[in-house]
Amino acid sequence: MPLRGLIYINMVYQGYIAQHHLDLYSSTLLKLPTPRYIVFYNGTGNEPDQQELRLSDSFIQQDGSYYLECRATVLKREREQNAQILQKHIQSTRQLLLQFLASRWQLPEEVLKRVSEETDSDTLAAWASFAIGCDSAKEMEKLILEKGK
Repeated sequence: MPLRGLIYINMVYQGYIAQHHLDLYSSTLLKLPTPRYIVFYNGTGNEPDQQELRLSDSFIQQDGSYYLECRATVLKREREQNAQILQKHIQSTRQLLLQFLASRWQLPEEVLKRVSEETDSDTLAAWASFAIGCDSAKEMEKLILEKGK
């Protein structure tokens, strides 16, 4: 999950840089929003209510000299106190996905409306994952509109 988080954070920063017209190759330090990667667990396994996973746990060389780390906070979905966090997560994922899509393509209003109305976090995450590697606005449009049928 932390590797997936690193990829999502990359997507978010790409959208942020494009939206704010920042020069990625500038010699000045670019100020970026602080990321927080939260994953909601809805499986049936006996998992704790909250846990932290680290990207460095998957590194082949485990010597502690890491220059890159990504942490994922995993929360159980069914916990009542996590419901508000889940709603905020859905809202921010939706907003970030819309920003990322707008930075890459000019999609029809129907597609943007469909993303704006989506309330399922797994669907939004799947769209975001697809968008990262997708080179075609038509493919993205097709994926989003198929969900609504």
